[in-house]
Amino acid sequence: MEDEMIYELFIRHAFDVEANDDPGRLANAGYFKISLISQVKAAVAYAMNVYAKNGLTIDIELYVERVIDAQNLSDIIAVIKEFQSHLH
Repeated sequence: MEDEMIYELFIRHAFDVEANDDPGRLANAGYFKISLISQVKAAVAYAMNVYAKNGLTIDIELYVERVIDAQNLSDIIAVIKEFQSHLH
């Protein structure tokens, strides 16, 4: 799966919405680009908190910090993938 879709589906599943129907309208693969990295970071960090509020028992702060500190989109995808391993 392409990184853009990993991002989009991560956001969509957190809010249980279709593309662009999330509260911030960022659940769209088209937003996953370096020029919007601040919005991508905010969306991913917020989505992680939503997942955590639904019974996920991990150190959410560790993952949020890693997203915020990410230098590029590949770093963010790596954090998403690791985070997702706790969702199954």
